Amino acid sequence: MVQIDIPVAFALGGLHADAARAQLATGRSEAVWRTLARNLLFFGVFASWLPVHLLVRHFGFETSHMWWHEDSVLAYPLFIPAFMTLYFATNVAGYAAGVALVRAGRVTLNRLVIAACWLFATAWVLLQSDRTLVLGTYCEWRAGAAPPISSDPDLVRLLVVFGVVFTAALVLWYRRIRREGTD
Repeated sequence: MVQIDIPVAFALGGLHADAARAQLATGRSEAVWRTLARNLLFFGVFASWLPVHLLVRHFGFETSHMWWHEDSVLAYPLFIPAFMTLYFATNVAGYAAGVALVRAGRVTLNRLVIAACWLFATAWVLLQSDRTLVLGTYCEWRAGAAPPISSDPDLVRLLVVFGVVFTAALVLWYRRIRREGTD
């Protein structure tokens, strides 16, 4: 959902800064740029494609049936470009904030910000399950006829596979950046 994609993007940027805390402590700008490149590579490969796919295939679900009342993202020609710009900018902002906090010795605060972003995203889904765990259009949702997400096993499978691959990649990516700081 676009409402959770933005805080998750910020958290991912901060998490990559956390992973590179040893490198960032050197004060060298090379460490900042190298980790930013890795952050953007991870973000581009493992995070950016899912929201676009969901916007195109499951517009109501991806927008939590809020604010946009048309049946398709095609009704909003600037939606995907604007979202993707904001999505990547938020990731870079999260990284910049993480770098600033890590360099200032505020690693715990950076981790609290990351946790707050993930908590917000989780709460958004769980506290509004009548909006976030259903498919269909805004009109179907409004009429109480939006089918549950479980009615589309292919989508459920995609989300589960994405969750597993994304989490595994994030853990491996984080560990690799951390290891480089100890070499």
